[in-house]
Amino acid sequence: MEDQKQQDKFKFFIKTGIVVLSFLVLIALGIRYIPSALSVTNSASTRQLPIYCVDEKENKVALSFDAAWGNARLR
Repeated sequence: MEDQKQQDKFKFFIKTGIVVLSFLVLIALGIRYIPSALSVTNSASTRQLPIYCVDEKENKVALSFDAAWGNARLR
């Protein structure tokens, strides 16, 4: 009778351990892969360069400002 109780406790311990480890593995995989799957490409994170030249049939004048240098203070 005592051996049966010990075996039942051991089986419960093993099953609980398997459930807890499975849960921890799922959390670790979620931390590793879900943020990259949910990330949205931010256009501000990639540097976009201005257009310097465009082929046109008609002669036109354009005024542009190159603001792609950053936010350093000018003196």
